[in-house]
Amino acid sequence: MTLQLGRIPTVVISSAQAAREALQTHDLAFSSRTIPGAATAHSHDRLSVGWLPVSSPTWRSLRKIMTLHVFAARRLDSTWTLRRRILEDIIARLRRSVLSGLPVEIAETGFRAVFNFLSMCCCLPI
Repeated sequence: MTLQLGRIPTVVISSAQAAREALQTHDLAFSSRTIPGAATAHSHDRLSVGWLPVSSPTWRSLRKIMTLHVFAARRLDSTWTLRRRILEDIIARLRRSVLSGLPVEIAETGFRAVFNFLSMCCCLPI
C-alpha cells in the first residue's frame, strides 16, 4: 500500500513476504530516499539503519545487531501480547471515531501506538 504523507509518498509493508521483497530484493531502490529534517536534527541520519546507505559499514553492523536481537523469533514472540493489546487499542479508537462521526487522526493514532509500544517494551525482560 502507498500513502501520500504530505509531499512524501510512503510505502506501507504489511506482510513478512513484502518486507523480504523490499528489504532483500529491492534494498537499493528503497535506500535512496529523502531524509526529513527531523532525522538530521540530532544526527539520526548518520546513526540509523533507516537513513544510512546499505553500502555503509555502519549500516551492515546495525543490521546484524537488529537481525540477532530485535527481529529474532524469541524477541518477537515475547512482544506478541503487547502488540496485540496495542492493536486492539487502535481498533477501539477507530471504532469510537467512526461511531461518533469524528475524523480519524492518523498521525496521532500512529504516534500513540508507537509511543505506547516503545514505552511498554522498556519494561520487558531481555
